[in-house]
Amino acid sequence: SLFNSNDIANCIRNLDKHKLTSIHTYKINYIAKHIFNFRITTKQILLIYSLIIKSKATLNNISYNHTHNIILERKPCILNLYDKIQYIKSFYLLKLNKNNLNHYKNNSNQTLATIATLVENFFSEHRSNKNLRTLKSYINLHLKKLGINYKYTNRIQHQLFSNIFLH
Repeated sequence: SLFNSNDIANCIRNLDKHKLTSIHTYKINYIAKHIFNFRITTKQILLIYSLIIKSKATLNNISYNHTHNIILERKPCILNLYDKIQYIKSFYLLKLNKNNLNHYKNNSNQTLATIATLVENFFSEHRSNKNLRTLKSYINLHLKKLGINYKYTNRIQHQLFSNIFLH
């Protein structure tokens, strides 16, 4: 995770789910904005939202589901809020392995070296919303600007990501 797991856990802890019949995504976004100092994406909100309400929702009763008709599982993954928070706290922050990154930057495969350089540039910029999705978008945008067909680099990107991130 590129977010601090304690911040996510605090965000969820601040929601009093026992008083609410449903938790709207805008309420989660409001709390997350004050914790993270930026707006998180809708996809991230839906993940937090589904974690919280999985214990309430069933396939037969989707009255709590206000996320554009996404059907939740009948069997909850973790029932206890404390267990959910402990699970989130177990996430590690991803860190770049500089040695592996430098190895890929000096690789004879020019596409791989270019992608490694773009990864380094992405993390050296002062962006507030750094996650895997924005990293891939950043890489694909810059590959397109360089005239490299980014559609065929997914395998190379996956290989690079699996070797340059530590937790």
